[in-house]
Amino acid sequence: MAKKDVQSDEPIDDTSISIFSNRKDGLISKNKLEFAEQIKSITNEKGWKIAPHKRKQTSTVYTEKKDLVWGNNIGIRFELERKVEGLPSIFMNKMQHSGTHFFSTRFSALSYGNMKLDDGAYFAYSEFPKFFEGGIFAMCELYPNQYNIIRLQELIEKAKVILYFRDPRSIMVSAVHLIYRKGQSAEEVYIESLGNHPGGIIPVEFKQWSIEKRLEYYILNFFDYWASFVNDWYGQIKSFPDDTRKKLMICEFKQLRNSGGTLFSDILNFADLPKFASRIPKDKDLPSNMWNGKISNSHFRKGLLDEWKTACTPEQIKWMTKKINPEAMEFFEWDRES
Repeated sequence: MAKKDVQSDEPIDDTSISIFSNRKDGLISKNKLEFAEQIKSITNEKGWKIAPHKRKQTSTVYTEKKDLVWGNNIGIRFELERKVEGLPSIFMNKMQHSGTHFFSTRFSALSYGNMKLDDGAYFAYSEFPKFFEGGIFAMCELYPNQYNIIRLQELIEKAKVILYFRDPRSIMVSAVHLIYRKGQSAEEVYIESLGNHPGGIIPVEFKQWSIEKRLEYYILNFFDYWASFVNDWYGQIKSFPDDTRKKLMICEFKQLRNSGGTLFSDILNFADLPKFASRIPKDKDLPSNMWNGKISNSHFRKGLLDEWKTACTPEQIKWMTKKINPEAMEFFEWDRES
């Protein structure tokens, strides 16, 4: 895309800053004062405001000044909070390693903010009033305990709720490949794991193990939790009255990988946002892969969709499959065995 000159009369579309994030073809300025005035003008024009707090969409705008060491354009990072009236808040309860980075980035580009709606293993109920104001996309990995279900009922009545699942056998394979992708050291991953999951930690020496040994350890220590997560959520879904189930959207990871973008449009339709859902992937002001989780930059690992069939041993597959409720497997259309 061509560079945008903020001093020209050409309007800057609503997605310019978010799409140009971390690229060198963003806005150009000759000095900091002029740069600051440009940012102020754009944010006022678009109804944005500078947000002095974290967990907001960040963007980098590059100046013409060069870094003396690296020779690259110097960028100034700032945070924007885009205010759009009338957007309903959306809550998604998810599972690990299920491509949800795709959803968070797309909703951010559509003017949604994000917030932390959980406090450990429970909903952060004190945050509900802010969430209900609208324009928030929040994701959690909450277990369906009694407290969370009571709070979920309130969310269902006042916001849009999506329950998003992935075959826990696939999570095992993704986890052992992705666990160090954040650039953390073995010690940092170990410390983080102490409070992450009941009954399982990631030892320091885990990083030096073979993939086969990692997978065996991860299955034995973490699979029970995610199998129970699926089984209990499935039981809860069955117990919901029909009118409650009609207000929910229930979807699964394969729909994102296989749909060619239709799942995201389905979600937008569910959230009553037809003006966005009607956009096609080749719309002139959006990247061609905007809606398609299969081909876009969504942090998907380049593995097979059901990689557990080849990565796990027959004994491991049999052991894991027995722990998942057969009715849940049928409900989510998961294969029983390889």
